[in-house]
Amino acid sequence: MSLSCFVTTFEYWRGLIWFWRGNSFASFPYFRETENRQARVQICALALVTYLWDKPHYRDVSFAHDLRQNLKNVAVPGTGLPLSLFCFCKPFGAFLVFILNPFFCFMGAINVARKQRGGSFFESLSTAYRRHLFFPDDWFSYWRLNCSLASWYWLVTKVQRKD
Repeated sequence: MSLSCFVTTFEYWRGLIWFWRGNSFASFPYFRETENRQARVQICALALVTYLWDKPHYRDVSFAHDLRQNLKNVAVPGTGLPLSLFCFCKPFGAFLVFILNPFFCFMGAINVARKQRGGSFFESLSTAYRRHLFFPDDWFSYWRLNCSLASWYWLVTKVQRKD
């Protein structure tokens, strides 16, 4: 396995721990370059999941309860396991964000590198892993990002929905 994949994982963990310790987005010292803004937002939004866990949610009793409801029909790719299985207690949620997300990103990167024609497998693996972990570009990642940020925004402002 490529050393850069380990480095990428440690960067990811370092970012999560930064936010889990209560530090702010404005003072986040990693990924400061403009082209890395998405990585900063990605890590912050993932860290928000554990912060929001027991907090009230704009359409449910808590953020965790809303996750359980919404992730019943979303499976871990290739497994059939609903993501709601990881939403029954905060430690499982943290485990999903801290350990399983990098693992799933790595497995996806292996799939990308395996299909790559030309070039080094490990170089492709390293590039795809970093992209999957910090710069995901799929519907689920955007949906999850929206859920975390909308929930946080509502919690901070308590703006009522207009239906």
